[in-house]
Amino acid sequence: MLYLHHSNQLEQLAQQFAQLQRENPLEPLAKEQVVVQNSGMGRWLSLQTAGYNGITANIRYLFPAEMTWELLRMVLAEVPEKDPCAPTMMRWRLFDIFLSEADEWPELARYLSGGAIAAWQLAAQVAKVFDQYLFFRPDWIREWESGKGASDDWQARLWWRVAGEQQLPHWVRLQERFAHALASIDPAVLPKRICFFSVPVLSPGYVQLLGKVAEYLDIHIYLMNPCADYWGDIESEKRKHKQQADVQDYFSVGNPLLASWGRQGRDFLDLLIEANADLDDVELFGEPDESTLLGRIQTDMLLLRMPDVMEWNAADTSIAFHACHSPMREAEVLYDQLLALFTAHPDVTPADVVIMTPDIDKYAPYLDAVFSSAPYPLPFSIADRSPGYAQSITNLCEHLLSIPQGRCDVESVLTLLEFEEVRARIGVDEAQVQQCRAWIRAVNIRWGTDAGMRPELGGANTPEHTWRYGLDRLLLGYAMPGEALFNGILPWNEVEGSQAEMLGRLQQVLEAVFELASWGRQTQSLAELKPAFPLFVGRSGGRRCAAASRVASLG
Repeated sequence: MLYLHHSNQLEQLAQQFAQLQRENPLEPLAKEQVVVQNSGMGRWLSLQTAGYNGITANIRYLFPAEMTWELLRMVLAEVPEKDPCAPTMMRWRLFDIFLSEADEWPELARYLSGGAIAAWQLAAQVAKVFDQYLFFRPDWIREWESGKGASDDWQARLWWRVAGEQQLPHWVRLQERFAHALASIDPAVLPKRICFFSVPVLSPGYVQLLGKVAEYLDIHIYLMNPCADYWGDIESEKRKHKQQADVQDYFSVGNPLLASWGRQGRDFLDLLIEANADLDDVELFGEPDESTLLGRIQTDMLLLRMPDVMEWNAADTSIAFHACHSPMREAEVLYDQLLALFTAHPDVTPADVVIMTPDIDKYAPYLDAVFSSAPYPLPFSIADRSPGYAQSITNLCEHLLSIPQGRCDVESVLTLLEFEEVRARIGVDEAQVQQCRAWIRAVNIRWGTDAGMRPELGGANTPEHTWRYGLDRLLLGYAMPGEALFNGILPWNEVEGSQAEMLGRLQQVLEAVFELASWGRQTQSLAELKPAFPLFVGRSGGRRCAAASRVASLG
């Protein structure tokens, strides 16, 4: 049976999930299978369930692709443990083809001319696209495999070369076998139930599979739905005007935000309704607080009505925009806003706050730097980082290797001091790192190691605001404090006493960065690099491999 629980409040869905576990528990030692979109949602749901039930145990969180593959392996024989067409696996297959058969893909010659690094990056993007085709364009996959690569389309030929020729067991091919084998399967091999919590969208093929599986077990889908009415037939004004004049009257806009931004959720809801005629619908809608701007917008969507003209109230901060000049400043403003929120509303705790960003790997170092060294610490955790960021030393190596390819701006260099391994190596703590930041702001360092680096990156050939010039000001201010210029450099006189030791440690890091950044302007052959760096030289080329040696000097 397929059960659809939808609400405009995520807390209501979590409470309904906890109620299911409490009133209809599984057998002892049986795992609760829950499909989520990301690991952060799984942790949040565990905390919410523990809050309602007093305990959370034996819940297994999976991603949609993992759940799909496990269902296939339960029903079908001879299905490999791991999906051979998953993007992580497909990337390596494509990379090997691009390196060994570059001449056979003239359409990709511009990209493959960049060597192994370009081929590796291209393989990653193509692997993601092929993965989307498997779930959202299965008709293309069937057409390409039936034609055996005879099409002039390079994607069709590449798919046949990487998957069709080897008869890899992918989702589209196994789905057809799954539908026939499910009828004769013993229901005992299937889990008793599967829950999908706040998964915003699934492919049509996946929804069809769920419809078939729901005939043998219970599937509970907890879906965020901003509207209490059926809104599958609304269209935005733009799309409405594109329709023919004689059918325009059959389309309504309803709420413009839902019509223009909610198409994906609308189509997903329609797919679920069409997948199972016996769908059990559970509605858990709550009424927002209309005293705020955000509440009025949410209410308009909930009731599917056109918004009224709203008077601007400067005291209403339920929706706010902050323009910041850098990710670091964004993190600082966020911290200040959270402190103001907790001061104004004592009943709100950090556990009630979630911070969303489209690129967590970009913002994670800045959030960690600001929140971990703040004068009033707030408990926080960062979820959904890529595997490279799960290991700090891996992240450090990746950041070091990116320095020769950038401008050596302030944040890219100071991010090195946020790594515990670097701080331990040079002997500084977080408070001393903040002191270094204050010095760098005081001498107005912006970007570039020295004046020679700037013209190559489109800047002026001047030493001001470079790392070398700012460091010279700091060192000169300690050695020869005063107001007179020395060789065109104005001393900065605020470094004194024991601070000189910390300044020396900062210089140690900067000298390593200067040497590392110089590799970006050098050209050396593989034969020249091999004696010096035998462990690092490989297909990725000389510049990155030689730069990797600087890891040793920083820890």
